[in-house]
Amino acid sequence: MLLTAFGCLSSALLYLHVTQNIKHKDIKPENILVDRHGSVLLADFGISKQYQGKTATCGPTAFTEKYAAPEVAAQDSRDLSADIFSLGCVFLEMATVILSESLKSLHMEVFDGSSGDPRSKQAYCHSLPKVRHWIYHLKEISPREESPWEDRPDSSLSESERVSDYEHTTGKHSLQEQHLDMILVMMSESPDKRPSIRDLYQLFKEFAVDCPDCHDSVHLKDKTR
Repeated sequence: MLLTAFGCLSSALLYLHVTQNIKHKDIKPENILVDRHGSVLLADFGISKQYQGKTATCGPTAFTEKYAAPEVAAQDSRDLSADIFSLGCVFLEMATVILSESLKSLHMEVFDGSSGDPRSKQAYCHSLPKVRHWIYHLKEISPREESPWEDRPDSSLSESERVSDYEHTTGKHSLQEQHLDMILVMMSESPDKRPSIRDLYQLFKEFAVDCPDCHDSVHLKDKTR
């Protein structure tokens, strides 16, 4: 179900951004629902906004700090790419569980405050170097496949312990390096470096191939609530 959700949520955001010109503005796990049929739904549009033309906004607005993009947390000018960052945070947590790591381990690694910056406990956007380290850890336990999104560090990370019962098989039902690399790019500090929602959907749509609400119908199905 988590693998399918990568495709479903990418499909939902593509529908919002491209078809409806809507910025969700509060993508987080609490606003993602699974109905009795197993369909993954993006919910709670209380602070969402539909635009006519220009989508960049500025000024104070409500947001959830943990999953907010850097420009949102700073209340700077932001556009639709802020949703890409927030979805990247959700995807990071999903990938962590799929690869048999725990959210507790992720949070200890990213939000432990060891850098001396108290903000590191509050939001992913304040701990991006640690996010990068965590993603490279996940890549060590994910299936190997050449990735066009790869951005390797100067030196590889050494990990003394790795716990994973994830089945390392390639194909549409496995999370590979290219997907982790995409998540890293989604969580780029600079909005200009984040992928477009079209590129995002093209990579992750394979996971929703068996979902009747998503497959080849992003412009026909309203995946919002």
